[in-house]
Amino acid sequence: MLQSGTRRAIAANPSAGSIHAREAAAPWRQAGEAVVAADISSAKPALTAKHYSGLAQQTAAGILRQHGVMIDASALAVDLQGAAKVRSHIAHLEAKFTAAKEAALAAAREEAAIAREQAALQAGAAELLRLRTIQAEEEAAAAAGGRKGGKGASKAGSAASRKSAAQGPGGEERTRIAAMDEGEMQVAADTVGSVAGEAAAAAVLDRAPVPARPHHAAPALKAVELLEAVSRHDLLAVLCCMGLRTKRREDRTMTHLSAASKALPGR
Repeated sequence: MLQSGTRRAIAANPSAGSIHAREAAAPWRQAGEAVVAADISSAKPALTAKHYSGLAQQTAAGILRQHGVMIDASALAVDLQGAAKVRSHIAHLEAKFTAAKEAALAAAREEAAIAREQAALQAGAAELLRLRTIQAEEEAAAAAGGRKGGKGASKAGSAASRKSAAQGPGGEERTRIAAMDEGEMQVAADTVGSVAGEAAAAAVLDRAPVPARPHHAAPALKAVELLEAVSRHDLLAVLCCMGLRTKRREDRTMTHLSAASKALPGR
């Protein structure tokens, strides 16, 4: 006995493909589709040969009609089938090379990110320590100058020590560092760390190993070029790939000039 809410509705007019998708897991459907797939797989070589045979016959007829050159359609069909296999092999090698290159670059980017972070931290900490050390030295020098001159001359001694420090090597920088507060020193240290981190990351990326690009022989590339020329119906390119020349060389400019001269009065 069906309870309320468990009733099944039967679609009187199901949408296209819904029954096919619902029955896809049925054993009888899978067995039938396996037989069809096997038939298609076994017939694929014959279909491919027929395709390239028709393409070669069409190309040979076009070259004979437009350029007056007779070529063997059967031999061209065999060459096209071989070129198709070569092109598939080249595409496989290029895809493998691209995947290996992307994997190497991804690993190098991860290593560069780690190197960037470590170099930034180390350089920033070293710069912050340097700034604090210089500031402490400047403050100690100012305090020492103030004690030598007494209480009344503390300000004058501090100013004189800063002036003498400014006149020495790197004195302007030391004076600027002495006037910094903690926030400004942290910003300066972060800037130095960022520059050092980017340099470290660039160095890692520069020395990252890149796989060698696959080398393709000239005959293989020539065969693929012939296949592409036939596929786009470029008959002149087909002749060039086969080492042939057109037999119909007509100078259209001279033809038009002669026709125009015949049309002149008195001719």
